[in-house]
Amino acid sequence: MSELRSIDRTTRHRDTLTYPCSFEGQADLTTSETFLRRQFRTGAPVW
Repeated sequence: MSELRSIDRTTRHRDTLTYPCSFEGQADLTTSETFLRRQFRTGAPVW
């Protein structure tokens, strides 16, 4: 999955997120992956 930057136009419908670039993913999994990538990139503790 490429880095998804725009969250302003992201649509959540039940368990699916749809981004302006046409990417669709499972909402909780996609959000968790994005969170972890950002945490590791900044060096912030995950817990």
